[in-house]
Amino acid sequence: MREKLRDPDSAQFGGIDVYSDRKLGNVPIQVACGSVNATNGFGGYNGYKDFLLVNVGGIMLIDSDRNNGKFVKWWNQLCAGKHAP
Repeated sequence: MREKLRDPDSAQFGGIDVYSDRKLGNVPIQVACGSVNATNGFGGYNGYKDFLLVNVGGIMLIDSDRNNGKFVKWWNQLCAGKHAP
């Protein structure tokens, strides 16, 4: 996660949950869902953004205006609600 940030040392994390009962297609996966705040190119903090990390395929998404539709779909599928093992 840190390698994707402009200033990895500035990262502040909050509300991280890890789930091992999720599936992507029919493949069992682990996913970490949480929020991160880090400095931008001007040295200021942007505010917390939700993120998700999937242990298969190195998938990492951060909520943003650019990929919001894709992020919301994945967040709802993998992070929201209860899932059966």
